[in-house]
Amino acid sequence: MRFYPLYWCKKCNVPLIKESCDIHGQGGDAIFNVKITPPGNIKPLFTKEGNKLRNLIDEVYGEGLGSKLIPKNRIVLLNKVPHADLAYEVIVDGRVLGVWRYDVEEGHWSFLPHMEGARRLATLRAKKWVMVDEGAEKAIAREGKNLLAPGIIDYDQEIKEGDYVFVINEEWKAIATGKVLSNFKDKILRRRGAVVKVKHFDEPRNAEFIDKEATWDDVLKANMKALIEKEEKAIKFIREVCEKTNKPVLISFSGGKDSLAVLLLARKALNSIGKDFYIIFTNTGVEYPETDNYVKHIISDLNLSHKLIEIKPSIDFFSAVKIFGPPARDLRWCCKVCKLAPLAKFIKEIGGECVTLIGLRGIESAKRKKQGAIWKSFWVKGQIGASPIYEWSTLDVWLYLIKEGVEINPLYYEGLERIGCWVCPSMDLAEMETAKELIGKMWEEYMDLIKRNLRLTDHEMKKGLWRWRFKWPDWMGEGRKRSLRDLKLEIYDMLSSRGFKFGIKKNAFKRFISILKTAYDVHIGEDCILMSQDGVTISKICIHEDNRDVIMKFMGSKKSLLEIFRFLARATLCIKCGLCMSICPYGAIRPLEGQGVEILEDKCTSCGECNSLCPIWVYSLKTTNIAKKLLE
Repeated sequence: MRFYPLYWCKKCNVPLIKESCDIHGQGGDAIFNVKITPPGNIKPLFTKEGNKLRNLIDEVYGEGLGSKLIPKNRIVLLNKVPHADLAYEVIVDGRVLGVWRYDVEEGHWSFLPHMEGARRLATLRAKKWVMVDEGAEKAIAREGKNLLAPGIIDYDQEIKEGDYVFVINEEWKAIATGKVLSNFKDKILRRRGAVVKVKHFDEPRNAEFIDKEATWDDVLKANMKALIEKEEKAIKFIREVCEKTNKPVLISFSGGKDSLAVLLLARKALNSIGKDFYIIFTNTGVEYPETDNYVKHIISDLNLSHKLIEIKPSIDFFSAVKIFGPPARDLRWCCKVCKLAPLAKFIKEIGGECVTLIGLRGIESAKRKKQGAIWKSFWVKGQIGASPIYEWSTLDVWLYLIKEGVEINPLYYEGLERIGCWVCPSMDLAEMETAKELIGKMWEEYMDLIKRNLRLTDHEMKKGLWRWRFKWPDWMGEGRKRSLRDLKLEIYDMLSSRGFKFGIKKNAFKRFISILKTAYDVHIGEDCILMSQDGVTISKICIHEDNRDVIMKFMGSKKSLLEIFRFLARATLCIKCGLCMSICPYGAIRPLEGQGVEILEDKCTSCGECNSLCPIWVYSLKTTNIAKKLLE
């Protein structure tokens, strides 16, 4: 994944996205590289977040210190860093003061100072200090040794076991930060044992304050040339992609910052060449109300309401949960059913091909980085995806929106990292706390639904473990590890408990046979069905009629039986999302008035692609929920 460096101008006291300041030029020693954790996912500290952080610092380190450590007249940045949950490096005066993170076990935020933060806390005579003698100072500051009890001269009497503290020498200069170990008071009394596990350390020196106020207008002035260059490059990219393909142009707009930046860029690029476009907002039905309102509002402000197309899924999210079970990070059926399926249907209605401009950036994941700035969608056939901000950093996006002077989604001010569905399993626990406040009763009801469906304990729910199915995160220790192979065996055992015997209605049986024919040569006899591929019999189904039902008993290898189960699930549990109809190039699939779809055998070429793109078929071996539903 690419690393986006951050620079700082000492004279202006502002961040820079290139190693030069538009106000002072190169500036020699005036510009320095900020030492941040890669990849450099940086955003502004918004007002509500700033108040929360300052209040936390006041509570832990002393009343009134929050506004001194995080001044309101400075530019303060947050750099998202790897952690069990949401965590940011806090940057002031071009220095990382520490990490502000959400603790999974404690269920609250904490601020852990790095060396520059410790130096400033020492200058401010903050709480949570431990003073050491000269011998301990040398061992800690030079070698990073843990602090032993004999080296302690004095300490803040309010310190508790597990606290994060800063270590100072006799001149009140910070030399380290770290966590207080267990039984520390007893160890100090006995003058033996390790008291503080050192995390950061350095030789004693003064804090590096920059005595210069700054605003975001100053930041824009210092970065304007770089922003204009990025804008011009992105506009050129959009023009070239849209002119080269000569297909209808869609702009995907979710209400988030990235899609807003793309919308602004595309409007400039496409209007200049007279190219028409649609703005697509996919309303999944579980969007935050604030996002729904914001989308309509900002599109109206931009005088683009006549271009806005709001599309919706054919099935309610909570109805789909009854089939698939709750979505998870490794079970993302929701995106296919609630977003991609209605999009695919719309694209088919406008001709089956298009270019979609999307606010996707390579920094977001290794998978997206590998994908590139232009790609063909696997799930939405006929769509070419293109991202003009693919190489932009998060700070680039924020600066561009500030430059354009547009209103952003109010949910960002609430501290949300991602602006999407409020049921999204990709949320961090910290964001879930915010979602709970915003959604209220419906959030509690959804959590109860998840708890019942997945049979999780209160502890597991508190840790948000419903967000995974197969391998729980490393911070859970051993946790629960479950492979897809184990899951398939569990599903096989569930099906075998019925002896692979199923009764279905005659119309469902007809659908089942037609779907089988998309992948197999099917021979129907009086009392059995034979399935073969390339002349080799794969499996057999014994059948007999019982009133209005057809009773089937499957026979074959474990692999073939699981495969037939997928076809049966598709035939009997179809949610009519429309993906299969949208991708079939021959028009061989049509919806039925009741449940499911019908395969038109005279048009079907048995390519099987409708199976590989059917959410029921794809996820039937990735969750036990579909098998349970089938067995009801």
